[in-house]
Amino acid sequence: MAIYTYDIPSRAVHYDNCLLDSMLELRYLMFIEETHAFLREDIGIYYETESFSETHIISEGLRKYTPDFLVRNWVTGKAELIELKPKSYDDYYALAKRREVAEGFIKYFGYDWEYKVVFSNDFELTDRQKKKFASIVNENKECKLPQYNFQKPPTHNPLFLGYNDYTQFVKNGNLPKALRG
Repeated sequence: MAIYTYDIPSRAVHYDNCLLDSMLELRYLMFIEETHAFLREDIGIYYETESFSETHIISEGLRKYTPDFLVRNWVTGKAELIELKPKSYDDYYALAKRREVAEGFIKYFGYDWEYKVVFSNDFELTDRQKKKFASIVNENKECKLPQYNFQKPPTHNPLFLGYNDYTQFVKNGNLPKALRG
């Protein structure tokens, strides 16, 4: 089994109260941020290395899989656990393992999420999004972590939810009582 190597090294970037691992993650956020709420932090899944079964009991011999994003559409409420990959990624065994772990986790906790692998060629930025992307990349030549507060919701937050309410919306689809119709 060959291990996939990335053509371009990953470069971390700060954006919208998130620390992103790569430019692909930033591109994806540019693509979905106006239509979806998202979480980047606190979505790790612990699993048994032999069976790939999810566990919430932390013990020796576990591995942790952290998908790239959990997103929920503001209008439809549909939630997706997202794994991003470059278009040339070809380690189908690794993707199958991640799918098995993620879907087991979703089923175990009864979440309404769908697991989805998104390749870099599955989405295209608009011209406006491309300009914003370029501007953010330029701003992030030298990131300084202290200026970011990772306990704040992203700025694209049409309901102006606080961090806890925002997190609950993304994870469970729950809105505060005052906002329910």
